[in-house]
Amino acid sequence: MAADYSPARCWGRPAPGKRTVLTFALPMNLRRIIIPALKILFIAGTAGLVSLLTFYISVRSLIFGNEVKVPDLHGHDVVASRRVLTASGLRLEIAGEEYDPAVPAGEIIRQTPPSGAAIKTQRKIKVVVSRGTEVLAAPDLAGEGERKALLEIDRLGLRLGAVARVSADDRAVDRVIGQTPLPDAPIFRGDRLSLLISRGPREPVYVMPDLAGQPLERARRALGSRGLNLGTARTEASSAPDGTILRQFPLPGYPVSRRDPISVVVSRSPLV
Repeated sequence: MAADYSPARCWGRPAPGKRTVLTFALPMNLRRIIIPALKILFIAGTAGLVSLLTFYISVRSLIFGNEVKVPDLHGHDVVASRRVLTASGLRLEIAGEEYDPAVPAGEIIRQTPPSGAAIKTQRKIKVVVSRGTEVLAAPDLAGEGERKALLEIDRLGLRLGAVARVSADDRAVDRVIGQTPLPDAPIFRGDRLSLLISRGPREPVYVMPDLAGQPLERARRALGSRGLNLGTARTEASSAPDGTILRQFPLPGYPVSRRDPISVVVSRSPLV
C-alpha cells in the first residue's frame, strides 16, 4: 500500500477546544534512511574538522617551529652562555671581540637577537665578547713639541697628568724632556701621563759687582760687556763728583741675570 503523506496523516488533527501543536512524524522507512545518513555526515564533519585542525597545527609548526624566549647573556662568559643556550635549544655564535673597560674580559658585551625575543629553536645567537681594558704602550714623547705631545696623549685616550718646566741647555723652549710613565711602559686608556717641559737654555747668572764710586758711564760699559743692562739712574745731591754712583740695586755679591733690572743712585752737585 502506498504511504499516506496527507496533512491529516503527517500533522495530526487538533482536538476540539485544544491549542494546536504542530508535530512532524517521519514515516519509518524514511527514518531508517535519514538518521543513519545524518550520523554519517556528523562523523564525517567531525573527522574533517579534526583533520583541518591537525593540518593547521602541522603547517604552523613547519613555518614557526617551537618558539623560545632568548635568555639574557650579559655578564656571562662564553662557556656559561653556551650552556644556557643549549638548555633552551639555541646555539651560540661569537660575532667578534671588543675592548670594554666596563665589562671583564671573556664576558658578553651584547647579543643579537636581544634577550626576551621569541625565536625558533636551533637558531644562532650572535654575541660580542669583551677583551677587557685595552693595555697600551706609553708613547715616547721626548723631543716633541708640547702641542704635539698633548694631541698624541688625547689620541691614545690618555689624560694629561702633572706638567713641570725646567731650564735645559740642550732643549728648545716647550720641548718634552721627560715623561711618566716611561716610553713603552704598560698604560691603560684613561690613565694619566705626566710631562717635563723645557724652558729653553739656562740663562747665565752673574755676581753683581760693586759699582759704588764708579762713574756712571764706566759702570754702564762694564755691565754691558756681561750682557747686563743698567736701567734707572736717579740723582741725589752729594759732595762726590757729578755722575758718581752712590748706591746700587741689587747689592754687590747678589746673583743677577740678563732679565734682572739694575738701578743706581748717582751724585749731582748740591744747589748753592
